[in-house]
Amino acid sequence: MTTYTAIADADIDPESPGTTTLFTRLRDNPIAITEKASGAPVLANDYITNAMIATNAVNADSIAANAVGTSEIASGVVTSEYGGGLSSGGVGCICVSQPTTSVNDGATISGANLSRRYWSTSDTTLTDAAVSSSGTWRNISGQQVGNTDNALFVRVS
Repeated sequence: MTTYTAIADADIDPESPGTTTLFTRLRDNPIAITEKASGAPVLANDYITNAMIATNAVNADSIAANAVGTSEIASGVVTSEYGGGLSSGGVGCICVSQPTTSVNDGATISGANLSRRYWSTSDTTLTDAAVSSSGTWRNISGQQVGNTDNALFVRVS
């Protein structure tokens, strides 16, 4: 890990020379900040790095319920690399479904209690896809839905 060393104001005033020590600190300190080195300033909003994701430092247990919403997800983030395959109903798959019971926005429901739906091209209505869903699904429709409603659900496990 790179060492963070504070730069004194006297080292950067207009009359101070550019020294090797100063330029080394200017090079190393940003690296030390991203590595969260001891004494380094902390970036806002508990940032997440690719290295943290790659080592599973960020997982479902460390994310509070509803901490990640549509405004935090950039376009194209969910891809087939998120295990299970999105087209097969794997984790990360988003489907239009009808629950067998009421589900609050952000709440989860067993896939066994969902009926996947699709748009029929012949009469432009939602039709039961006759596909069983496994795993746990979260209501991401933005509102509570009942057993006669169709809503968006994302598979979370």
